[in-house]
Amino acid sequence: PADAMAWLKDVQKLVAGNANHADSHLALAEAALDARLWGQARSHLEVALAERQSARACYLRAQLEEAEKGDAAAVREWLARAATAEPDPAYVCESCGAVSADWHPHCPRCHGFDSLEWRAPDHAVEVIGAPAFAALPAISAPDPKPAGRADKAAKEAIAGPPVAIDRPEDEDDEKAGTPGAAEPQDDDKPSDEDKPPPTVDAARRQV
Repeated sequence: PADAMAWLKDVQKLVAGNANHADSHLALAEAALDARLWGQARSHLEVALAERQSARACYLRAQLEEAEKGDAAAVREWLARAATAEPDPAYVCESCGAVSADWHPHCPRCHGFDSLEWRAPDHAVEVIGAPAFAALPAISAPDPKPAGRADKAAKEAIAGPPVAIDRPEDEDDEKAGTPGAAEPQDDDKPSDEDKPPPTVDAARRQV
């Protein structure tokens, strides 16, 4: 896309002063993914992952595996790594240890002034103002391949041949519809005395 290519060029200009930093490679990898330049995205991700396997780097690698190859196994592997990876750099309060996705003059938790520093948290914590990992966009895996003849034959072999079930003779007689079971007896038929009286509408129709 033209907009994605323009954004990639803008990112290249922005990181030119510190192009070897891991965050610069991640920014370039993300922009290359949007532009569908898989080779560039993979190159930048390999550099970033070699330095530090952060959650963001692992998730971008999962996106690349899904977009370029549709490799469901690789996608699951990198998403699992992202869930347990080192936390990404953020603004950490030096007073209370709160982690914020954005810079503020005062800490969002303890309200300390000028206490936020950009660094990686010591351990995985909830980041104020950032979505949780579970809220990240889902990556769709390719549809499973249809079962072939070998799979079908294996299922039939496991299930075995159909088994015939013997029914009692009484059930066979009822289902066959014997006269004694199907036709009502004379005693069961309604008599003329039991019939309801004719209605007004019925009398009019007879006239």
